[in-house]
Amino acid sequence: MKKERNYWKIAFWTLVGILFLGGGIVSWKLFAPSPEHVSKEEQTEIQKAEKKEQVPIQISLTGNEVETMVNEALNTKENQKTSYDFVLQKKEALLQMKTKLLGLSVEIIAKVQPVVMENGDLKLKINELGCGELLHFPTKFLLREIKRNEILPEWIEVLPDEKAFELHFAESPFSNYGHLKVETIDLNRDVYQFTFDLNMKKMLQNS
Repeated sequence: MKKERNYWKIAFWTLVGILFLGGGIVSWKLFAPSPEHVSKEEQTEIQKAEKKEQVPIQISLTGNEVETMVNEALNTKENQKTSYDFVLQKKEALLQMKTKLLGLSVEIIAKVQPVVMENGDLKLKINELGCGELLHFPTKFLLREIKRNEILPEWIEVLPDEKAFELHFAESPFSNYGHLKVETIDLNRDVYQFTFDLNMKKMLQNS
């Protein structure tokens, strides 16, 4: 029997790989001074840090790395009915969905403006929403259909009245090992900063 793959683990380790390649995760041990140069107070703080279950990691990524991270989280399920592509541009982002809607194979393209929420989640305010050249629907109607047909993963909330999507990272594949929070999104300057509260206990248990 073919062994079922743990796709949420693949998504998480893709994130870890991105962080290492982008210089996001740097162990303090690599740069810590030798023991003879550390005061007793500093040694105490280091010991406390080692015992913490939650380790906050400050992360800076490039636009390409953010795209890879989000797309891996979107496309985690085997044989899923919808394929996704998230692309960052200078003034907005694109969320493309190839799926079936109203019995037809369609490509839905959402042009969105990313906005960081207070809790570290990400809101995508819709500037434009289309469903191919032949099908023209009002934005709210199309959003209601996306929501009703569950075209997006559960961790992405569809808000027809607000004409927006909300990405709840605490419910995403990355939440198995911690909590990813957005700090800064600046498309013009290509600046993308995050905090990842790594749960060491969960990581060791599930790895």
